[in-house]
Amino acid sequence: MNQSSAKKIKNGFTLIELLVVIAVIGVVFSVIIATNPLRYVQEAKDSRKKQDLSKLVLSMEACFTKSNESYTYCDEQGELIQGGFLQTAISEVVLAADGCVSVLLEAPPYPAFPYWRYSSESGKADYAPSGC
Repeated sequence: MNQSSAKKIKNGFTLIELLVVIAVIGVVFSVIIATNPLRYVQEAKDSRKKQDLSKLVLSMEACFTKSNESYTYCDEQGELIQGGFLQTAISEVVLAADGCVSVLLEAPPYPAFPYWRYSSESGKADYAPSGC
């Protein structure tokens, strides 16, 4: 037997090795797609919006109490800042003269109710089909 024929040099990968690598890559991508990382980013943004809305509601209710229970001077962020109830303006939040505050969510759990809305009449915040 010739030594050169006994020592064949293997170049490249075998078909089985390539198939295993492709299968592993497929499993990794399917896990990433199944977890939907973009949804988590949107939910984090929505959580921040809800916190901002809560901060604005607290400021508005403090203003309401101090202004003889009237929302007349508490229905704009500029008025809340000027009165010392709010430090800085909060974007994407809508105030209404009746004490309603709402924000549009990016990833609402109920697509028919894309707004997070606080009503001063009920004193509750919940998902809503429309803003204020």
